[in-house]
Amino acid sequence: MPMGAVIKAIVAYKTPFWRALGFSGQIATDDDTLGIVMEDAAETGAPTLLCFMEGKHALEMSAAGKEVRQKKVIESLVRFFGPDAADTIAYDDNDWLLEPFTHGYVGHMPPGVMTRFGHALREPCGRIHWASTETATEWAGYLEGAMRSGIRAAKEVIRLHNTG
Repeated sequence: MPMGAVIKAIVAYKTPFWRALGFSGQIATDDDTLGIVMEDAAETGAPTLLCFMEGKHALEMSAAGKEVRQKKVIESLVRFFGPDAADTIAYDDNDWLLEPFTHGYVGHMPPGVMTRFGHALREPCGRIHWASTETATEWAGYLEGAMRSGIRAAKEVIRLHNTG
């Protein structure tokens, strides 16, 4: 299960200008540096657009560096939302490919792996019980999934200890 190539960027604005234009702040495409964009305009704090570069785009942008990424992200947002998207107040990103302990965003399975080997994903191996975000039955790939998976594995061990 190799890790997925993802870079997550957050772009902040003075106002959620996209709403005044009749936009939701959400984009899903496969023909741009950004694959997914979603509004993250909290009740407090600056309105933001949460942006994801994935797959080959993430690999290219990881190699290009943060300054180039920022320029490309803003260019994409201008493409989607118009010139107001260039008037940012802050930008930051996290290149998951450079994270020393994960090297990616979430493990993914190539076609056929889940249907052929999925039954073994959570199957204990002797005294070893598997817990990780990738073994979660809900929220796989996220902290919530890792926590649920850890609870599941702990319950398996407790059941064995209490019966055996």
